[in-house]
Amino acid sequence: MEMSATIAINIQIVRGRDRALFFAAVEQLRGCLVAASSALSQEQKVSPPNIAYRFFSDNDDTAELMPGAVILWLFAALAQGNEPFHTTAARLHESIQALTLAVNGPVFLCTLFRHVPPFSEAEGGEARRLWLRQRIRRLNLLATDLSYSTGINIIDLDRTLAHLGAGPLQTDVRLGGERATAAAADTICGALLAAGLDDVVPEALLNRSQKLHGGLAGIMHRAERGQFLRPAGRPNADGEEHVGA
Repeated sequence: MEMSATIAINIQIVRGRDRALFFAAVEQLRGCLVAASSALSQEQKVSPPNIAYRFFSDNDDTAELMPGAVILWLFAALAQGNEPFHTTAARLHESIQALTLAVNGPVFLCTLFRHVPPFSEAEGGEARRLWLRQRIRRLNLLATDLSYSTGINIIDLDRTLAHLGAGPLQTDVRLGGERATAAAADTICGALLAAGLDDVVPEALLNRSQKLHGGLAGIMHRAERGQFLRPAGRPNADGEEHVGA
């Protein structure tokens, strides 16, 4: 049986609870690769690769990242709500450009789900909500520009979650709730399979994994039936490298 290399993924964390979302994505990827390996013919059979992942924050030194893929989320930019947009755009371009040069692997940027919850009058009311929706729209458009200028890959969470709907998912831009976590994780898994694993996953295994996942159509199918993969474990609390079979 042919052996696969280890998939290494560095994941930017903005809030502590984000670990559950990205851990679910890693587990979904692992499950998809295992299922695809089992489905291969004996002649094509390869063992599913291990997956190593590491959580990091903006304060971490990029030199400490593992060689491999990097996943970023625009929520980090949204959290800097009082920063002028042109400053945010310039800072993102500079940091992403530096990151693409520092890591030996593909960089992925997750977009923001466009749905914004209502705010109380004390929090700014409808004016605050409209401002935030505009900010999200501009950041998602910026993601496209960053893809063209830096060569990064876009994980369009907004597109998938908008198809599913904020009501059925019971969520908003913060991606709280089990359904939103599962849908976003499934989307991240599909994006990693579509681009970024060619160098570490044998072609037959990758092709079968992509077919099993099914892209956006597959996500819609699983969402209708409530068949998202549920993680079998828990994310590391300390954010150190974790290797899962």
